[in-house]
Amino acid sequence: MKYLNMEFKEKQKGRNHDLSVMEYKVKQELYTVKEVNKDLKWECKKLKEKQRYQKEQYEELDWENNALSEDSRVLEYFKEYLPREMYEEIVDIAERQHERQKNREKFY
Repeated sequence: MKYLNMEFKEKQKGRNHDLSVMEYKVKQELYTVKEVNKDLKWECKKLKEKQRYQKEQYEELDWENNALSEDSRVLEYFKEYLPREMYEEIVDIAERQHERQKNREKFY
């Protein structure tokens, strides 16, 4: 019967003095989780933007690669069926045109 006279200890109070220590710890942890969640959402958004940009770049490179492949086939055809002087003249014209286009892109 010794235990019946024992008084129960009061709940320990946290910094706010209105919450128990465990409630306070849970509240702080929830705040931390919410902040981390905001950061993760921001990072996810940035990654999606980068992914979209990379996809556009890959599509553009793929288009350019296809154009270059087509140009190579045309040049091979010219090389095979045209006289050498005429072929070299065509290649020279193509190179000059390419240089002009590169110079225009620098200004825009």
